[in-house]
Amino acid sequence: QVEAHAPQAEAHAPQAEPHAPQAEPHAPQAEPHAPQVEAHAPQAEAHAPQAEAHARQAEAHARQAEAHARQADAPQALIFGDHLTLRIAGASYAFKMKVSKSTFSNCLPVIAMAALLSSCAQSIPGKSDYLVGVGPLQPQTTDSKHPAPAIPDDVSYWDGDHATGSPLIKINRAQQKAFFYKGGVLVGISRISSGKEDGGTPTGMYKITQKNKDHVSSHYGVFKNKSTGMTINDNVDIRKDKIPAGAVFYNAPMPNFMRITSDGVGMHTGYLPGYAASHGCIRMPHQMSTKFFENVKVGTPVIVE
Repeated sequence: QVEAHAPQAEAHAPQAEPHAPQAEPHAPQAEPHAPQVEAHAPQAEAHAPQAEAHARQAEAHARQAEAHARQADAPQALIFGDHLTLRIAGASYAFKMKVSKSTFSNCLPVIAMAALLSSCAQSIPGKSDYLVGVGPLQPQTTDSKHPAPAIPDDVSYWDGDHATGSPLIKINRAQQKAFFYKGGVLVGISRISSGKEDGGTPTGMYKITQKNKDHVSSHYGVFKNKSTGMTINDNVDIRKDKIPAGAVFYNAPMPNFMRITSDGVGMHTGYLPGYAASHGCIRMPHQMSTKFFENVKVGTPVIVE
C-alpha cells in the first residue's frame, strides 16, 4: 500500500514545499500547547455524555413549555366564591358574572354557548370523527393527518433509538400509559386511551402477533353521505349498524397497528380524549405509535395490567 501511494505523495510534494516556510515559524508556538491539549482530551470525552443528557433535558423542557402554552389557550370555566368566569382565550371571548348557588343552573346555557363557540372555532366539517372523538381539536403541530390529544401531552417521550436489549411493553390501564423497555431499561412512555367499560382492554400477558403500518378496522368506521361526503355517523360497528340509504361505510384507519389478541385488540394511532374511550384497542399519539411500531417485532411481549 505504501509503494502504491508513493507516486501520489511525490506528486503532492511540490505543492507542499511552498508552505513549509510558513509552517516552521508556528511550530515553536504549537509545541507548548500540545500537553494541554492532551490533558483536556479526557475531560472533553467525560463531559460529552453530560452534554447529551442536558440536550435531552432541554428538549423535554421545550415540550413541556409547548404543552403548557396549549393548556393556557384552552377554554376555561372558573368558579371563585359566588363568581363565575368563562374564558376562551383562543377565540378571545371572556365572560364574568356574579352567580349564587341557587341560580347557578341559569348559567348552564352560557357555559354551553361558550363550549359551542370553542368547538365551532376548531371543528373540521366533512371529515371522519372516528379518530377525533367528542370535543374540540387542539392545533396539530406535528402531523395534520393525526389529531392532537384533547389535553396537552406532557407525559409521552422517547429515548430508545440508541438503546439495546429485548423490547417489552407494559400497558397500565389505571394510569392510561404505555411503558416501553429495552433490556429491562425504561426508554419510552406514551399516553394512551384504552378500552372503555363496556369494551375494556383485557388484562393479561400477550405477544405481538401482527404488524401493519396501514391497517384499517374490519368492524368499526363511519357512515358518510355518498353525494356530499359529510359524516353521518362517526361511531359505526358494521356488525350491528345497517348502512343507511345514500350512505357508504368507511373502515376506520388504525395506523401502526400492533395486534395482541386474536379478536382484534392492538395498539395503534388514535385520538386521546383524556380517558379510556376505545372499543378495546390501545390508542396512542401518532409520533409514539410510530416509535413503538419501529422498535417491536412479531413476538414482542406485551403486559396489560
